[in-house]
Amino acid sequence: MNSEPELTLSFGEVPEYGHSTHGDILGRLCSMLPISNLEFLPISASEANQSVDWYELFQCCTTVTTIHARGRGTTSLVQALSPPEPTKIPGSKEKYGKRDDGATQPQAVTDSAGSHVTGTPFPKLASLLLENLNFNTVVPYSGTLYDVILNALRQYEANKTPLQTLDIGRCIITADRAKSLKKFVQGFHWDGDEGFIDPWESCGCCDTTDSEP
Repeated sequence: MNSEPELTLSFGEVPEYGHSTHGDILGRLCSMLPISNLEFLPISASEANQSVDWYELFQCCTTVTTIHARGRGTTSLVQALSPPEPTKIPGSKEKYGKRDDGATQPQAVTDSAGSHVTGTPFPKLASLLLENLNFNTVVPYSGTLYDVILNALRQYEANKTPLQTLDIGRCIITADRAKSLKKFVQGFHWDGDEGFIDPWESCGCCDTTDSEP
C-alpha cells in the first residue's frame, strides 16, 4: 500500500564534532530537500539541544497545517508560534530577527502606511499537538511555556485564523491552565493527566502563575 513520503532523522547519542553541530547537519539536509510544501511537521526531541533552532530550519514551510511537538527539546519551535509585539519599520512587510538567546524569532512589523502586519509563523496552522512538555518551563523573555502557547492562540485568533485543534498529552499542566486554553480552539483534547511536577520547579523561587485568573 502506498504511503505519504516521510523523513525520519535520529541522532540519539551522536556527539557534535568540531564546528559541526546537529543544527548544521539538519540545516544542510533541509536546504537540499523539497520541504516547502510540507503540511504535517512532527518533531520529537526529548532534551533541549542549543544547536538546533527548529523554527529557523522550517520557517519556509508556510503550508504546514499540523505541528506535532513532542519532548522538551521542541520548546524553541513552540516559542516561535508567539511573535513579539509589533515594531514600526516604515516600508517593511516582513522581518525575521534573532532573539537575545540567538534563536530566530518572527517579528511583527508595520507596513508603509503604519498598519500592523503580524508576522505569524505557519499562517495555515490549524492543529497543534503537544506531547511530553512541561508548561511550567520558564522560556527566556517570554514567561512560561504556558504563557507562550496562550499568547500564540490569542494571536492566531486575532489574525482571524484561529487554530481548530489543540491536543495535549502526557504534559505537566494544571486543569485550570488546560481550561484556559480550551476556549481558543474548536476541538480541544487533553488526557486529563496533570503530570509529575518536579519539586525544584515548584519551589516558589520562580513565578509560574497564570497570566490571567
